[in-house]
Amino acid sequence: MAMSKLLAIELKRAFSSSGMVAALLVGCALAIHHFVASVTAGCYLTGFEAEAERLGSMVFAPDFLWGCWMGADGTKFHGYLLLLLMPVLAGLPHAASYVEDRANGYLVTVFSRVERRSYYASKWLATFVSGGVVSSLPFVLNFLLFLTVYPVVDPVIGSGHCVAGVNAIFSSVYFSHPLAWVVLWICVLFVAGGLMATLGLAVTPLTEYRLVVHVLPFLFLYIVAMALGAFGLGRLGLFTLIDPLRNEGGLPVLVGELAIMFALSAGVLTCMCARRTDVA
Repeated sequence: MAMSKLLAIELKRAFSSSGMVAALLVGCALAIHHFVASVTAGCYLTGFEAEAERLGSMVFAPDFLWGCWMGADGTKFHGYLLLLLMPVLAGLPHAASYVEDRANGYLVTVFSRVERRSYYASKWLATFVSGGVVSSLPFVLNFLLFLTVYPVVDPVIGSGHCVAGVNAIFSSVYFSHPLAWVVLWICVLFVAGGLMATLGLAVTPLTEYRLVVHVLPFLFLYIVAMALGAFGLGRLGLFTLIDPLRNEGGLPVLVGELAIMFALSAGVLTCMCARRTDVA
């Protein structure tokens, strides 16, 4: 069996799993509720004249779009909650599938037909892609919903609606190409979510319980973030770095932390493949 066919099988398993459905339901429900809450609350639909009067000391502009979508809205809990839950939601579709394969004897069957490295590579890629989709799709949906009610106007300095500070990642892109700024952040969320999911896959040699696979990466990342915060380095925590609104750590730090997650997950699977301890 070619690796491409095995990858197609793993992707089908991931995207047709109950975990994928559950994760997307949670994420998309938050995205839709955020949109409805924002519109019905009248935070941005007060009318241009009323908004201009309320912010009379500021330069008024209808550039609401870039600061109201879920990834950049600091006035509501939806985006922050989704980022916090990302390690769990990203792993639901496929991170624990190895535990199932080991328990039901699927490993013995598949290893009689393909090389171990093909199986592990396909498993890793399917877990990464499914985790990335689960993590980024709710933000895409939310942004598209806001596109239906707000004009695509470049951010105006002094309007009070700008969300990317001077030290923020991709801040140079924000004012010149704001749509590209949104796309870049959605790509970051995709990669971060995918790698978080693969951390769950890397936990599978340690346990036979699916719950541990889903919870342990969250606990690990959360404890690291809390420890950094205790030493005044909260800006370096992964949950902060991948937040389009709150990030301040810098792109090199973000890339470095994502690279560490990749090395951890890929390294564990490489060792599993080399040691051949997966089946009796």
